Amino acid sequence: MVRKRPLLRTWSIAWLSAPENEGNENMVNDIVNIIEPDDDARISFARILESQGINTRAYASVDSFMQAFDPGQRSVLLLELVGSGTSGLELLRRLHRERLSMAVIATTAADSPRLVLDAFHAGAFDCLLKPVDSERLLGCLSRAQAESRRRYERIAFRREVGGGLAALSQGEADVLESLLVGMANKKTAIKLKVGLRTVEARRARIMRKLDSANLPELVRKVVLYRAAEAEIPLAVHENGHS
Repeated sequence: MVRKRPLLRTWSIAWLSAPENEGNENMVNDIVNIIEPDDDARISFARILESQGINTRAYASVDSFMQAFDPGQRSVLLLELVGSGTSGLELLRRLHRERLSMAVIATTAADSPRLVLDAFHAGAFDCLLKPVDSERLLGCLSRAQAESRRRYERIAFRREVGGGLAALSQGEADVLESLLVGMANKKTAIKLKVGLRTVEARRARIMRKLDSANLPELVRKVVLYRAAEAEIPLAVHENGHS
């Protein structure tokens, strides 16, 4: 079964897989949300990003951002930690609890080691101390967007494989477990007390439901999925590169 995680009460989550395009085009196509209560700083950040052709949406508060936020859109958040109403740090903690894929760059004018430490503990991708020069901002943003794309790809992978596993019948799940311990079809048939053709038919349905062309691909997908669900770091990523 696929584990279900709680969703933010006020947001409807519609997970989308990330496009495969890389490079500068992603900086243009991705949305960068800015939450900045200071008017001058908000305008300055927006101008810097828009001068690079980056799709930007600026908000004066966390509350106004939450009313407009679309979790299904791949994006990065530039977040002032301190503000009136719901604080940026509160939002950061909430996003981290919900395991949203959006990378968050925290910003602050307060030279406070505690605040910076709290931001990283709450899941910030990076933290920039104001004033921020444009070169540093754009460099950090590029790295955050790459991280956001990786997170989206992981989510898409887990959604795909988790859906395939959830679609297996009990008999198919039993055959899959035998495959994962290296058991041959004949031994699986004896263990499950079914015919060899039944095992072969179940195996074929497993391959189809998990969209796998061969046994190594199937095993790799399931192992990676279970490791991700258990939050076990592996050297091999979902896209097949180490």
